[in-house]
Amino acid sequence: MNRLMNTGPEGRLIRKARGLACSLDDLIDKADALLLEAKNADEDMMNCYNFRDENLMKHLSEHNTDEVQMQLLRDNAELKATAEEFRSGTEHIMAKYREHCDGDMFIDTYHLREQYMAGLAGIVQHQNERIEQMAEVMKMIVDLEDRASDGNQQVIRQLSVENEQMRRQLQINCGDPLFRQGSLGSSESSTQFELSLSSDPDASGASSLDSLESFISCLSTTANGELDSDNSSGRSEVSQLEVSRLIDEALAESFTEPSSSQAE
Repeated sequence: MNRLMNTGPEGRLIRKARGLACSLDDLIDKADALLLEAKNADEDMMNCYNFRDENLMKHLSEHNTDEVQMQLLRDNAELKATAEEFRSGTEHIMAKYREHCDGDMFIDTYHLREQYMAGLAGIVQHQNERIEQMAEVMKMIVDLEDRASDGNQQVIRQLSVENEQMRRQLQINCGDPLFRQGSLGSSESSTQFELSLSSDPDASGASSLDSLESFISCLSTTANGELDSDNSSGRSEVSQLEVSRLIDEALAESFTEPSSSQAE
């Protein structure tokens, strides 16, 4: 594969690119050398100009007798020296200014970075506060749900207790002896009343009392039957028949008592 890369068109392009890179490096080195030589040549030229000016001043001072021209030459030399000092001072000031600007730029960049990081920290803190607020709200919601569930459980327990109490009351009402007496005592009272009429006329008072007691028991069974609508619907008709029978027996007994007193 490497051989194909080296012998193919791609390999040729790679070799050409490498040759161009090497030649570019050589050109960069030559340019650096030329710049260095140009700088040295500039310094040499400046030294030549200075040497020429000095020789000119010496020649004029030796061969020129005019004081005005000599003063002008001296002023010119002083001005050149002043200009050179000014140029060097300006370069020094510019160098310091560049350093100061670079330092200010670095400081400004640092401050900008600090401000950016502070903004990010503020955003993160705000998000953390919102998360904490949401957590508090969720805790409150869970607490309210727990309280509501506790209230529902308490209501359910109360209803279950009331239901159990109602069941016990219904069981007590269904097992009441007056209910049984109302259902069975009527037939017994009627048979006792018939036996008392047929056998012994002196026991009519006791039979009348028994009939009144059976009548009261029937009334109590009807009152208790109103609590349970399902059971009272079938037994109310029997109790009414027994009540009417007891009333007829009491009336018959009331008619028989005066006749027995008149016979005595």
